[in-house]
Amino acid sequence: MVRTVFSFLAYLFFAQATVADEVTVGTGEPDMLTTGLLFQSVCGETLPRFRRAERILENRGFVRNPDTGTYYHQSINLSFRIGTANGSPVCSMVAIGRSIDDTMPLSIAVAAFSDVWESDETVIDVYESGQLLGVTHPRGHRLEIRTQRHGSERTVNAVIYSAN
Repeated sequence: MVRTVFSFLAYLFFAQATVADEVTVGTGEPDMLTTGLLFQSVCGETLPRFRRAERILENRGFVRNPDTGTYYHQSINLSFRIGTANGSPVCSMVAIGRSIDDTMPLSIAVAAFSDVWESDETVIDVYESGQLLGVTHPRGHRLEIRTQRHGSERTVNAVIYSAN
């Protein structure tokens, strides 16, 4: 009987520890300045391999979900993921909020490629207002920013595909 009670209490303890240790995103609104600067420092400034991106995220208080590899901000509804697509390094960010407007994708693009934004070789090659922005970097990197509306909230998904 004592062993059964002890086992049950141990089960409850570990079950609660697992739930408490879950990593989730914050609920605060992502503003344009913070979102743009974070995307710039995490993705834009760590091109082409994004090797320092995870360290930057950890230093800025993001917490990595061990199951998905996604880094979540604990107070803002903002997340990042570093990975690969078709064998090339990729850095992506998702922001969700009610205050996101049609200008946020352009501000993220300017911040991400700020080192070459005024270059004649930086090309905005796809633009659908409020839905899709595609930019090609002079070194061949590709930035795609998609926005979607879900009720009163808008989701922004920004991805840099490294050319290297």
